[in-house]
Amino acid sequence: MSSEYLPREDCRVTVCKLPPHVKGLCTVKGTDELIFINEDLSEEAKMAAFAHELRHLRRGDLYSEEPLEEIEKE
Repeated sequence: MSSEYLPREDCRVTVCKLPPHVKGLCTVKGTDELIFINEDLSEEAKMAAFAHELRHLRRGDLYSEEPLEEIEKE
């Protein structure tokens, strides 16, 4: 597992073991924005998962009352 703070994005990204069907996920703990990326993805897929999760954070999706199915329709 590796973890890195990205000052430009003001978030911490951790590459770790996740279930095979999960490419990535994001959450907020206190004031820290956290992104977790599945370590089994290719480098290209990791970058795509990171961009996807960062969009969720920037759009405020974690605070949305929209159903998950609607939020994930990108």
